[in-house]
Amino acid sequence: MTSSFTYAALLELIRRREWDAVEKALLRFRGSDYELAAAKALFLVNRRRFREATGALTDLAAMDDAHVELRIRCLILAGASSPTDQEYLKRVAHTHHNPKLLYRIGIFYLRQREFRLAKNVFRRAILLDRNFASAYLGLARSMEGMRRWPRATRYYHAARL
Repeated sequence: MTSSFTYAALLELIRRREWDAVEKALLRFRGSDYELAAAKALFLVNRRRFREATGALTDLAAMDDAHVELRIRCLILAGASSPTDQEYLKRVAHTHHNPKLLYRIGIFYLRQREFRLAKNVFRRAILLDRNFASAYLGLARSMEGMRRWPRATRYYHAARL
């Protein structure tokens, strides 16, 4: 093996799932900070080390907005238990324009029994995509959690249309 690895060689090792080789290669990687952060995040996600992947994706998201969705997924899978994680989810829920990403955040809030937060996120997803039936179902479930039965029924009907 050479003393340094290129980004393409590193991605090939990840594709072949040679995890020990990837871990060693990350230590000897010679490339841009962005490529290193991307490869490290991809490795950690594939190894299901979501808490660590979130840290790598934080670095990556600071460099590129395209990795926000993957960071959100890792945060949700890791449990998003720290106050900074919770604050980041709230900030993304208020600023992001991807209804599917907002839906994922809403489902996370439903599982945490944070019905008001879930309601707000699902409403935002619906504003972005009026035909997003899953967001209507999520909104109905959040209304059920808040014991607002007539509204829940209305949103269940809206999801069917």
